[in-house]
Amino acid sequence: MNAPLKPFQRDRRQPGTPPTVDRRKPFADRRRSARLWPRLAITAIAILLGTNGLAWFLLYLNPTPTTETPPPTETETESNGTTEQVTSTSIPLIDPPDLGVYGRQDYRGNIALTGETDGGFRNLLGSYWNPVQPGGFFGADPIAYGHFLYVVSATHDAVYAVDQTTGAITSNIQTNGRMQSAPAVGQFTNLTGRGEASGTTTRLIAVSEDGTIYSRNALGGGGSEHWQMELGVDVSAAPVIADGKIIIATESGSVIAVAIDSVEVWRYPIPNTYSSAFTQTPAISNGVIYAPDEAGRLHVISLEDGSAVCRPIAMGSPPSSHPLIAEDQVLIPTDGSILVLPTERCNAAPRLILDQVDLPFSPAYADSTIFSVENSFLLAWDLETLADSVWDTPFNAGDRITTAPTVAEGVVYLGTQGGTVHAVDAATGDSLWKFDVGEPIFGGPVVTTNGIFVTTAQEIFSIAGE
Repeated sequence: MNAPLKPFQRDRRQPGTPPTVDRRKPFADRRRSARLWPRLAITAIAILLGTNGLAWFLLYLNPTPTTETPPPTETETESNGTTEQVTSTSIPLIDPPDLGVYGRQDYRGNIALTGETDGGFRNLLGSYWNPVQPGGFFGADPIAYGHFLYVVSATHDAVYAVDQTTGAITSNIQTNGRMQSAPAVGQFTNLTGRGEASGTTTRLIAVSEDGTIYSRNALGGGGSEHWQMELGVDVSAAPVIADGKIIIATESGSVIAVAIDSVEVWRYPIPNTYSSAFTQTPAISNGVIYAPDEAGRLHVISLEDGSAVCRPIAMGSPPSSHPLIAEDQVLIPTDGSILVLPTERCNAAPRLILDQVDLPFSPAYADSTIFSVENSFLLAWDLETLADSVWDTPFNAGDRITTAPTVAEGVVYLGTQGGTVHAVDAATGDSLWKFDVGEPIFGGPVVTTNGIFVTTAQEIFSIAGE
C-alpha cells in the first residue's frame, strides 16, 4: 500500500539570527555639535517650504477631493483553475424556475450517509433571496424536502421551515428540549385495521437532546403535529429513517427503533448487556445498522429486530464523526485516522487507510472515490487502492474547512471558516466557483435541484445556478 499523500509539509526552518545592532557611542565633541545645528535648521526650513509648496500645487491641480469607488469583482485565476469570485452582496437575485429547488435531501444524502445526492450545478447564477435570519444559533446541518428547508435552532429549541424559493419562514416547530442534531424525512406505509397497506405518508422527524421525538407533516412545512414521544434518554446523534422505522442512537448506550405510530419496535442491546454511549449517527446498508460507540467498538445490528449480527468489533479508538458505507465497506473516521471494515464479514480486523491526519468531519463517497477534509485541504482517494490520490494535488480552500463535503453529479461542495462556499470538480480537483457569505459556515451545503443552501451561526443563504 502506498503511503497516503500529505497535503502539506510543515516549515521546520530555524529562525534567522537577529539583525546586528549598531552600538557605537554618540559624538562627544561639542565643537562638532555646535557646527552641526545651523545646517540642521536650514534643512528643516527647506523641507517645510517644499512641503507647503507641493501641497498648494496639488490643490491647484485638483481642488475638489473625490471618493474612489472600489473596483468591481473580477474573475480570479488560481492554481486549481479559473474561479468565479462573488459575494452575498454582489450576487444577483433571480426568480426560481418551476420546481427548480424542490427536491428530497436525506441527512448526508442517504441512509448509508455517503454525502452523495442529486442536483447541484457547475455554473453560478445568483441567489433566490437575501440572507434570512429567523433567530437563534444554528448548530446542525439543515435538510431539504419538498418546498422547504428545515433548519434547527440550538438556542431557540425549534425547527424552522423555510420556503426554498422565497426564504419566508412558514412555520416554527417548537420543542421542549435543546436541538443539536439534524432532523430526518422519510416515507411510511399506512396500514388499515387488517394490516393492509393504504398509501404512504411523509414525516419530518426531529429529536431533541432530552430524547423527545417530534413527528410532523414534512410536505406541509411541519405545521401539523402528528405525535411526540419521550424516550427517557439523552440523544446527540441525528435520527435515520429506514424500512419504516426511526433509528435513534442514544447516549445511554442503546440504539432504539420506533415505528410511525410511535410504538417502540426494539431496543439494542438486550437488557443488562454493556454498551457505551452512541454519539454518532449510525449508517445503514442492506438491512444492517453500523453504530460505533465511544468505547471504540463497532456494533453491527439487524434493522429488522435489533439483534446483534456480529459481536462488537474493537476499533481501538472512538469515532470522530459518523461512519459511511462505500459499496461493500464501512468507513469509520476516528481520532486522526480512517478505519475500513468489510460489511460482509464479522471477524475481519479493521484496516487503517489514513493515519495522523486531522479529520473533523466524515468523508463523502461517490463514483469509487472517497473525499476527505484535512484543515484547508480537500483530498480525493481511490476506493480500490485506499491509498492513491485521484488528483495531482489536493484542493486548497485557502481557509479551514468547516463542513463535511457533499457530492452531487460530479461536483464537491464545502464551506469554510472564512465564509466561502466552494464548488470543486470531483474528477480533477479544479475550482468551478466560490461564493463568499462573509461569515463562518457551520451547516450544509444542502444540495437540491438548482439550489444550494448553507447556514452560518444565525443566517441562511441560498445559491442558485445551472
